[in-house]
Amino acid sequence: MTTRDLSLFEAGARLQRRVGDPRFELVNAEEEARIRALISAGTWPDGWDGTEPTADTWLPVTIYGNGAEQHDLFGLDESGADAAA
Repeated sequence: MTTRDLSLFEAGARLQRRVGDPRFELVNAEEEARIRALISAGTWPDGWDGTEPTADTWLPVTIYGNGAEQHDLFGLDESGADAAA
């Protein structure tokens, strides 16, 4: 989770409170502080180096460590056009 992701999460939480939705926390204050500290320190989970694609990166095929492949279920390219067309 990047600092930008945390900012978006915070903006969503503010909006949720403004419209009167009950507070729902995926991450509490202690966990958030730890996440921010790890991001600042450049600490990554085992086997990661920080160059992994983010969730907004188009990945038409996911290839797992064991060689298994998960193809885009909808057959769409990044533009949303049918890749078979």
